[in-house]
Amino acid sequence: MQVNGGRSNVMCSRFARATCGLLALLGIAHALFAQENDKTAIVAIQVTDISGAAVEGAELRFVEQATENRVVKRTDKTGRAVAGLKPGNYELTVTGSGFKRTVIRYVEANPSAHKQLEISLEALASVSDCCVDPVEPLIEPEHVEPRDTEIREQFVLEIISDGKLCPPQHLNCKDRGIWWKNFTLRASDGHRLYLVSTPFPTAKRAQKEFQKHVKRAQKILRREPEPNSEGEIVGERALGSFEAISGAHALCVDYYSLFWTWGKNHWELIGEHLEDVLALERRLKDEGTNAVWTWH
Repeated sequence: MQVNGGRSNVMCSRFARATCGLLALLGIAHALFAQENDKTAIVAIQVTDISGAAVEGAELRFVEQATENRVVKRTDKTGRAVAGLKPGNYELTVTGSGFKRTVIRYVEANPSAHKQLEISLEALASVSDCCVDPVEPLIEPEHVEPRDTEIREQFVLEIISDGKLCPPQHLNCKDRGIWWKNFTLRASDGHRLYLVSTPFPTAKRAQKEFQKHVKRAQKILRREPEPNSEGEIVGERALGSFEAISGAHALCVDYYSLFWTWGKNHWELIGEHLEDVLALERRLKDEGTNAVWTWH
């Protein structure tokens, strides 16, 4: 009986060791699984000015495009910062005291491929340049006339027309079923302007239209992010000069176009005179685009 009891104790000891080993393996596997889920992608950033000097204290704001998770870092004395990000696609906004804000629309965070970004910030206008309104760049002054703001910012809605972005005869057009709306406006000096609204199915398609306008422009005079009332970036805005296209919006001369995206919506403001376009932009910013319907 003692022998049997000894064998029984040995078997129990072996079973206990096997059980402990199995539990240990399960614990290791669980830890590895947790580490896999908690993996972060390392993004190293170097921020300088256009001369190559380091920019200390620049804010780096990462916003994940799907979850809107935010990570904020600041650069050290060498202009460097390192961010640990969860996997995803981020928008990076870089701001520094005395510099123009820079936005990088797409930064992929991948734990298996660490990134290094080099960002150069452009300095803001000096004090000596304050006599020039930064929203209204003094470009091609032969087209700019002296204005009385209260008079020039009076616009009247003349015509509302709409139609399909893709004409029926264009059978291969990818934008079938998308409608645009065109507002014809008359300024107080008699000049006509055209405001075109196109609600695309996705923000990506609206951004594609924006990029098409950028490539077609003779010259881009201004380009900047488009924020909402809470300061969140919801699109992009640009002002450019364009060559005349016969029959396009009834303008057969060179013209100016202000175009911007707001989520899925793409807007374009067209006018022959830069001063009219800038005056109408100010009023739309003050009253909102829906106010156009009430301008009679």
